[in-house]
Amino acid sequence: MAAPDAPEPIAMKKLFLLLTALLCLGLAGCDQEYRNHRAERGKPKISVSEGMVTVRRPPAPNIIILADGTMKMDEIQIPLDDGQKQMLQTMFGKLQVLRQSGATLAHYQQRGRSETAYSGMHSSGFALGKRGFYWSGSNGADAGLAVQVADTDDVDLRGVAAELQVGGLRRQRLQIGERRLLPLSSYQSHRAEVQDASTLDSIAAIRVTGVGGARPMFLSPGRLMRMPVPIEVTYTFIGNAKDLAGAPLGGARILNAPVPGTSANGGFVADFPRRETTLYLLQDDRLLHCPLQVRERRQVVLLVGAVHCEPLAVAQLPAEIRQQARVTRLLQERALIAATPQTAAAGGTP
Repeated sequence: MAAPDAPEPIAMKKLFLLLTALLCLGLAGCDQEYRNHRAERGKPKISVSEGMVTVRRPPAPNIIILADGTMKMDEIQIPLDDGQKQMLQTMFGKLQVLRQSGATLAHYQQRGRSETAYSGMHSSGFALGKRGFYWSGSNGADAGLAVQVADTDDVDLRGVAAELQVGGLRRQRLQIGERRLLPLSSYQSHRAEVQDASTLDSIAAIRVTGVGGARPMFLSPGRLMRMPVPIEVTYTFIGNAKDLAGAPLGGARILNAPVPGTSANGGFVADFPRRETTLYLLQDDRLLHCPLQVRERRQVVLLVGAVHCEPLAVAQLPAEIRQQARVTRLLQERALIAATPQTAAAGGTP
């Protein structure tokens, strides 16, 4: 039986070239796939948990951001100023809200047709009581603590006002005027404690008042306990009072704030419970008013520099100031009003 003919040399060469071309295409495809994989791995990935935000970007070290605005790089704390910490705290809070919500968009293509699918999730809680609506970024509890921080009339006053610690929950930083619901387990003992948390980048000093020590709680299912957080706001103005001729108004009494009078060179430090625009002075028998225009702010202190004061008639003094017992007594001592209750209340002059 005769042996089969051997393949032609030309056919062998063609087969070898074809295999080489296929191998090159395969290697090129694998190399591109590997590059895409490397590029995808190199993109930063953010994971958000209840206690921290982690930014991963291999081979660089991980970045960790905590709820209080602390930033760490591989357990090494990065020094930050107050403004940077406040920015990270705000970002952390927004990411915690987004963590409770999510959405997925998927596109499927089958033979002859394509289909797009959407999926989403949201996890939150709310409570409705006599005092209004309270929103929470988490759920899963059958009782709750409704916290409301007092608000102010100053639209420019913003920022953190208080810090709340409840049981094993992470510390809550509450903004001015904020309403927040903290879900709690029923039939368990809890303790809530509020502390000051005013930041130095605010235009005024903020202090929590009327909430002293830890507050014990024991809630039944469906029970909502309300916890108001009253605050006290103090605006501090520093400047020098002068008359229209430029002479310092030394030894003048400040009428719209229970603080010491001006120094010999007219210097004053005045604390107000609201943002005043005018300083009212009494020097000897002269009543004056001085405009307060802030030129510079250093932390929670407002610097107004030299203020020029103009004479003021007793009748032009605002009634809320004139009717104070301290101011009435000073005006009577200077014989600017009659020493009778009817005249003092009316604000008349002798």
